Amino acid sequence: MKSGKLAAALAFLPFVAAAHDIVVAADEQNEERVFAVEATWRPRERWRGFNIYDKAKKGSFSGVWREDDIRMIHELGFNFVRVMIDYRFWCRDDDWTKPDPAKFPAIDEIIGWGRKYQVHTQICFSTPPGINHETRSKERLFFDPVAQEAMETHWRYFARRYRDLPNDEVTFNLFNEPTSEATEESYTALVKKLVAAIHAEDPKRFIVIDGLLWGRRPLLGAIGLPVGQSHHAYVPMNISHYKAGWIKGSDSWSVPTWPPSPAVSPLFGSRKPEDKQRPFVVNDVKAGTLVLNVKLVNREAELIVEADGQPLFSRLYRPSPNELGWTNLVARDGGKEWAGRLVEPIRIAVPDCKRLSVRLGRGDWMEMDSFELSSGGKTVSLPFVSDWQVLRHELRFAGYESPQPFLLEDGSAYTGDTYLDGATSAFWKPVLDAGQFVMVGETGVINKTPHDVSLRWLEDNLRRWKEKGIGWAMWNFRGSMGILDSKRDDVKYEDYQGHKLDRKMLELLQRY
Repeated sequence: MKSGKLAAALAFLPFVAAAHDIVVAADEQNEERVFAVEATWRPRERWRGFNIYDKAKKGSFSGVWREDDIRMIHELGFNFVRVMIDYRFWCRDDDWTKPDPAKFPAIDEIIGWGRKYQVHTQICFSTPPGINHETRSKERLFFDPVAQEAMETHWRYFARRYRDLPNDEVTFNLFNEPTSEATEESYTALVKKLVAAIHAEDPKRFIVIDGLLWGRRPLLGAIGLPVGQSHHAYVPMNISHYKAGWIKGSDSWSVPTWPPSPAVSPLFGSRKPEDKQRPFVVNDVKAGTLVLNVKLVNREAELIVEADGQPLFSRLYRPSPNELGWTNLVARDGGKEWAGRLVEPIRIAVPDCKRLSVRLGRGDWMEMDSFELSSGGKTVSLPFVSDWQVLRHELRFAGYESPQPFLLEDGSAYTGDTYLDGATSAFWKPVLDAGQFVMVGETGVINKTPHDVSLRWLEDNLRRWKEKGIGWAMWNFRGSMGILDSKRDDVKYEDYQGHKLDRKMLELLQRY
């Protein structure tokens, strides 16, 4: 028998049909329900839509969900929303481990709007129970039994409450962006626990998990589990997050271009894993002057430049407030070490050489800004893209007169597809090859990035996803990465139902 109090809370939803009982009372928890787990379930249409983030983080995002958003998303030709929710919007005020049924009507309502307008709703714990609210650390989720039990409790309740809604209308996304605190082993173990908790209540429910490292890498341990995986496409970050206020140092990044530069920063030293200590290499270099513009040096970094294996330059850089030549100093470990930016560029005479290598020996990391070659009054400069995960390519110098002075080692041009092959596809290929469901749960470009660059970057990504049958969700519908009210300085907006519409971006998304 259903709870009359909870059923009454939904009575105002005319589009929630009586046949779909989405409230399950405590006395039904032990009801025997036999379903085959729909691990192979797929949406009838490829998902294309947006993240709804108004309640993603209590305090920072404590707005209201709007029916008009769901209606407009449908009217503009899209079919998906990922609804981000901070658990504090539905838990008991005096007990963060327990859901409060009295707070669920708002969630019922936005699911109802999705059903009304034929827009799929994916529920995501954007701020999961157990998170450290001050540091935003998710470490407890992976190692603390109390936090894990709370996650299981909350997901069990969601599964019971919505178990009569089909996957075509509602799916679950366990929680947002596992951080570097998660390992393959710890995250796989947690996924298994949470999936078991959900499927104990609703064996048919389709579940999506975000990839490791903020959604950038797949969880290989989840291949074969009854889940899909979600990739968050924000590479290179100097395009997606250029001058983003919440990304420290992003206001000093070079103005983004697309296709991007093939040079990747930072360089890593002996304090980092060996597989990260790869040099930046340019082949077929002519004699002249090399200028390296360095941004940030963290703790210490021994810069080594070699021509055909012979040393040209070696110096240990250690930022300190007691040394001249440093700016933007930041203390590390209470002042035992420092991070800082070099004031002057580094100039090195280089001979003709088959292989010019720039690397770190001893130390932590060094963030590069540009690589510049000059000779006979001619100069070419190559900016560095700031990205900690992208695969590095060896380059070939094609000459000062070449329209593209720096090519790949095989002589081909460096394109957007080249970058994306190494930055994303190479890592997600095992999951796709295994036939596991993959979607792009977040993507977008902030309003500080030049609009033409944003559109080119988006189109290359969207085209590749469509070719692979991968659905996607922009980070927001309204806001700095969205198609409405994004406040870009270089866009001529169109009035649309009380909003400022980016028509060019809309039409691009509609094509894919």
